[in-house]
Amino acid sequence: MRLADADEADTGLSVTEIGRRMEAGVVVWVTIDSFARIDTSRNVEPSVGMRVRVVDADANEILFPDPASAVPSGYPVVVRESVRQGTVANSGGAQASAELQIADKAGRAVAQLFYTHPVTQRIADRGL
Repeated sequence: MRLADADEADTGLSVTEIGRRMEAGVVVWVTIDSFARIDTSRNVEPSVGMRVRVVDADANEILFPDPASAVPSGYPVVVRESVRQGTVANSGGAQASAELQIADKAGRAVAQLFYTHPVTQRIADRGL
């Protein structure tokens, strides 16, 4: 962010140029399209809508999603938080906490696009 803000010509550095200047061969680019806060008056639950792209800064190529796919502007990711009755954030601190929780889930959802993990058997199922 500091590098983009320091762009004196204010030409808007490209993602690949930012990656090169930061000496990063690959850039994970996430665009936040929507962020909804809890709004009990309209029955709105917190959510984040994003698009994710991975760019090879050295080769100036999009690695993910496949540029030939139907989503060249980025892979869509939507994270929603179900609010249970009686847990609505009704103070400033609780609201901030709820927003941090949905932001954390959004970050994990982006990370989970790039790795798989096996499901381990629960201890209860193993009879321990």
